[in-house]
This record gives sequence, C-alpha cells and structure tokens, in this order.
Amino acid sequence: SYFYKNFKNEFCKEKYLFCIQNEKHRVALSQLRCSAHRLAIEEGRYRNIERCNRLCILCNTNQIESEYHFLFICPFYEGLRRQYINRYYTTWPNINKFKSLMSSDNKGTLCKVAAFVYRATEARKEFINN
Repeated sequence: SYFYKNFKNEFCKEKYLFCIQNEKHRVALSQLRCSAHRLAIEEGRYRNIERCNRLCILCNTNQIESEYHFLFICPFYEGLRRQYINRYYTTWPNINKFKSLMSSDNKGTLCKVAAFVYRATEARKEFINN
C-alpha cells in the first residue's frame, strides 16, 4: 500500500513483531501498518468514495480520516495520544515525525504506539456503534 511503503524501507521482520507482548496491541499495530483497518481512507476505497470525501466522522476538522490523522491530528483521540505518544511526535506533527514513529525500533515507543492504536481503535468502534 502507498501508506506502508512510506516507512518500510527494507525487507525484514519488524522489531515490533517480537517486542510487543500483548497480542491485541501487536495485531492492532500490524493492521494499521498494513492498511487492514476500518479508517475512512481504506473503507472508502471499497465503497468507491472519492478520496477527498473519506472524511473523519469523529471530529469536525473536515480532514480525510487517514492513518496520519488518526495518530496525530484527530481531537477525538487527544487524551489517549497524550497518554501513549511521546510529545516530540505530537508537538508540531509532520510527515517526517510520522515516518520516524512508524519505523521506530525502540521497544518502549513501539509498545506505547501499539497500545494507543488498540485503545483508539476500540474507542472508535464504540463511538460508531452508539
């Protein structure tokens, strides 16, 4: 996928596959990295929705619900973001910080990002189902 090739530079097993012990967190991060998730950016592809119309329904920023928006921008996840993502990444976020976070090999960072992705995904499901 276009998203995945932005931070995957070499053919090898990623460190997160070995160091994230919580299976649910590891699976959630894997799904995000492989675009096997329910964000509008992917769901819209299968529903033939133009990319510019794949907007986030959880906030009023009128932005495409992409992986970048999910991790760094959407106000809906702000509490979780503060809890799990290092402020370096979320203060003045940009594509380089995004790539750095997604390609990190720091065990602590990987575990926290995976926990964020899992908890944010669960919060998103709950919001949509209510």
